[in-house]
Amino acid sequence: MELVRILARNVKHHRKLQGMTQEQLALSIEMKRSYVSGIECANRNPSVKALERLASALNINPSELFVPLDKYPDDQYPPIPRGRRV
Repeated sequence: MELVRILARNVKHHRKLQGMTQEQLALSIEMKRSYVSGIECANRNPSVKALERLASALNINPSELFVPLDKYPDDQYPPIPRGRRV
């Protein structure tokens, strides 16, 4: 899988784990919601500074944004709760 798609999946996954909407994440990193959406759709290539801000808002290490989801042990990467809109 290409890196931009891994980043997209991880941003979306971690955002949902935090219970945040795209709008809430965008406000917390002082960017537009459409930019966050573009990252999550793999249409944007964020700068290193933007990645640092994203990781900080998501309470993760920036390097975690590039680890494929299937590389996490089940006990360290909880699934997104189903049946709940975030």
